Amino acid sequence: MTNNILYEKALFALHPIPTELPAQTNFLPLVPKTAFTTKNATAEVESSMLATPIILKDISSSTFIQNISSDVTTQEIFEERLTHAKQSTQAWAMPPPLETIKSEHSFPTPLPYPNATLAIRPLYGQHRRNSSEVIFSFARGLGLTKLLPFVKTLWATGYTGDLVIGISNQPDRELKTFLKFQTRKYIGLVVYEIPLECINVKLRTHCRTIGMFESSDGKQKLADQRNYREMAQLRFEYYWAWATLYSPEKSKIWLFDARDVFFQRHPFEDKDISGCAQTSLHVFEESPRFKIREQRSNRRWIKGGYGDAWYQHLASDNVICSGTTFGGQIAIEWYTRAMVHQFDRTNCTIYGCDQGHHNVLVRGHLLEGSNKVASIHIHPQGSSVVDTLGLALENTTLRSLGLLLDNETIVNFKGRISPIVHQYDRDEEFRGIMLERSQGWLQKLRNKTQT
Repeated sequence: MTNNILYEKALFALHPIPTELPAQTNFLPLVPKTAFTTKNATAEVESSMLATPIILKDISSSTFIQNISSDVTTQEIFEERLTHAKQSTQAWAMPPPLETIKSEHSFPTPLPYPNATLAIRPLYGQHRRNSSEVIFSFARGLGLTKLLPFVKTLWATGYTGDLVIGISNQPDRELKTFLKFQTRKYIGLVVYEIPLECINVKLRTHCRTIGMFESSDGKQKLADQRNYREMAQLRFEYYWAWATLYSPEKSKIWLFDARDVFFQRHPFEDKDISGCAQTSLHVFEESPRFKIREQRSNRRWIKGGYGDAWYQHLASDNVICSGTTFGGQIAIEWYTRAMVHQFDRTNCTIYGCDQGHHNVLVRGHLLEGSNKVASIHIHPQGSSVVDTLGLALENTTLRSLGLLLDNETIVNFKGRISPIVHQYDRDEEFRGIMLERSQGWLQKLRNKTQT
């Protein structure tokens, strides 16, 4: 067995395939990235039955790490782990080598077991499997004022496809009432409550899913095996789950941030994405003013997840934003699988690491090579269906760039109205304009409920 395979099995134990479901469901986390930080670490493996966690001990630091990996129940794998640990000249926590990841063109399903199935059900609405136009957005943590610009401007374009939104499992009453009412008006609206188990880590919230999977007979809930992770990473597990509910032959899917996206034209009618094949993926760059090497956050996300070799490989590229992605159902299902897998591969919990994953997958050509993603279209900022403003507005404003018309319309650098505007809140003036509009919508809603 090669070192690369050993690396995969010994460190990450990503997707164990037990012969049967264990009796316990309160699983322990996978090996954290900080587990092995000492060079030439010697490991000791104590084996046990399937339902009992395996304990890995780093003798040099006397640190105990527990892992539920059940793919190591044979003596052969135990010995391979131990041999690899003793012979290793680098810490196991090092990011996977560039060439190792570049050779990957297959990503496992996020299902925790072969006989697992999705346990999630909508709070409101129903999926229309054959819908040709579908939008996913993870809006957990947003109140109604923050969500209104996204949904109101979308529906104002005449959009009638499915809109699948994930919200907190304890939403404020006003938000819940609004969404429930809108499902009567917009048949395509599907709302999920997203229950999570969260902990605070260095002022950030890291979470696991609750009740997302169950055994195929519906008798046993399967606990989340993955390490606690940022919400921005976790959302891709829901995007993957939702994607499986749509047609590989008919459905085209957008993935959108809800907090800072609004619409000025119908999101499915732009020439940039017309005729999109089911195996095509469309991604959208940020401003070419800053390459990855010139942008501190994006440097950190790639280095933190993949190490310096990958950073050097991508340093001269434009940043691709992970907040807006479009494709056919087949491509989106594969892409979201890959995004989940990247967390498992890197265990990067830095806020924003999902964008590092996104750039590595696209720029590293990791998604191609299968029949799932036949083509990837990278659209430049400022001239395509999506206008991502963040880096373009560094030390400047929409008005000074001549991109704000009539105090309500944003145009791109070609003078064309941008159908989809992302990161509009990076401009202080327009953020105030949108807040005023949102408060106006909210007041009208409140007046209606009082009459």
